[in-house]
Amino acid sequence: MLSVTHLNEMAAIAAEVSNPAAYERELFRTIDRLVGADVAFFKRDGAPGPVVHGFDAAWLGECERQLFDCRQEMNDVLAAARRQAGVAVDIDVLGIRALERKRYYQTLVKPSGGKCAAFLPVWWREQCLTVLVLGRSSGFRAAELEHLQQLAPTLQLCEVSRRVGLPSASMGGPSVAPALTGAERDVLSYLRLGYSNGQIARARGNAERTVRNQLSSAYAKLGVGTRAEAVAVMAELDERSHRGPS
Repeated sequence: MLSVTHLNEMAAIAAEVSNPAAYERELFRTIDRLVGADVAFFKRDGAPGPVVHGFDAAWLGECERQLFDCRQEMNDVLAAARRQAGVAVDIDVLGIRALERKRYYQTLVKPSGGKCAAFLPVWWREQCLTVLVLGRSSGFRAAELEHLQQLAPTLQLCEVSRRVGLPSASMGGPSVAPALTGAERDVLSYLRLGYSNGQIARARGNAERTVRNQLSSAYAKLGVGTRAEAVAVMAELDERSHRGPS
């Protein structure tokens, strides 16, 4: 199991890093420390994102069009990851012979001395926002895949934050709700994504009772009594923060 410190560190990244490139670099540093990978990148719309770990950027740019054309090849692995509600390793899903026929394997994995890749798709409202791809010259251990699985809710928070504007820093930041603590802003961020108390607890590595207490404290500060009211108030505060002073 990842420690509470590590999970909260990831949640803090999700809440505070708004610049996409800085956010991805920080995530890769954290993931590399917790899980480890020879190569890592986010796959968005079929092609790698702006930040990669372990690749030569110029070479990757030359391969981008071909990689975009490979996006359908990964569907079986992504479907397996979704069935497992988390991460899937391509060699485990496809087998070595089928994997070696894949163009993305021939283009990315094999030339860099890789053996397999782990895929962690990030879903929200039935849409795959992005896929975290980690490549290895050796296999992934069960404990490492469990760590990746634990990171999935925080990655979802990161991706939704950068896609649809739900950063905790603007939701209840100092200018609109100074009494909220960082932990309270974090749990409210997950609340806005529709997470249950139990799911928030697992994402943050806390006891469910801790999450209940944090939400109760946040409700009192916001002057609300229900989850729906809290979400509505935070949306209004977020809108005000974007409008700026009137």
